[in-house]
Amino acid sequence: MTWTNISSIKTDKNWFYSPTFTGESIRIRHVLSVYPDQLPWRFYGLIAQVFNYPDAIELFNVRRLYPSNQHTVLVIPNPFPERERRVAIRGQKRYRTPIVWTAFIDVWNQEIFSLNSLENSLNELSQSLENSSNQQLQEIEDIVAEAIQNEEVQEEFPWGYYF
Repeated sequence: MTWTNISSIKTDKNWFYSPTFTGESIRIRHVLSVYPDQLPWRFYGLIAQVFNYPDAIELFNVRRLYPSNQHTVLVIPNPFPERERRVAIRGQKRYRTPIVWTAFIDVWNQEIFSLNSLENSLNELSQSLENSSNQQLQEIEDIVAEAIQNEEVQEEFPWGYYF
């Protein structure tokens, strides 16, 4: 599975919201109209989870988001799995500049890493190893038992000669 783009947001001083999504891992790709080293000092925006209520919008887990040439990958667990959620991004409010900062939001709908999936994988691996080891031991026992029945096993004398 690959990253799926769900939104592109041209940031300014207001909050903008992505469509609803599932999954815990999001990637923010930044496009700037200037090089990052030409940005004013402390140029940043904010990112948050959004939960909708009939009469209000709730921002949860608000964080600073700095524009850069690299992609930003965030793992944002959903504390309320029964509710739909979105991502909200707001640009900087400190400076009035002609800088255009566009943030592209991508979602990975499959878990990248979780302890439960790792534990399940290890349990499956140990079970398959145990089954294959037991099967190999059983095959060896069958071969030895067959050889004894066919009297193909020769006795070893104490001085080390075989018949």
